[in-house]
Amino acid sequence: MPTGRRGSSTGTAKTGVNERLGQAEDSQKMIDRLIGDYAKAVAASTGDRGLLELDRQESVPAARV
Repeated sequence: MPTGRRGSSTGTAKTGVNERLGQAEDSQKMIDRLIGDYAKAVAASTGDRGLLELDRQESVPAARV
C-alpha cells in the first residue's frame, strides 16, 4: 500500500475516532470498546493471512506439475 494512501486512511480513522469520542457519554468506555474492535480486526486479518499462506503452500506445488 503506498505511503500516501496509508497516511490518508490513518487520518480518516483518527477523525472517526475523535468524532465517536466526542459523542460518547463515557469516553473511557468508548476507548476500551474501540481498542477491542481494533484488536478483533487485527486478529481477523492475521487469521486471514494464515489461511492465505496455507492456500499458497498448497497451490505452488500443484502449479509446478
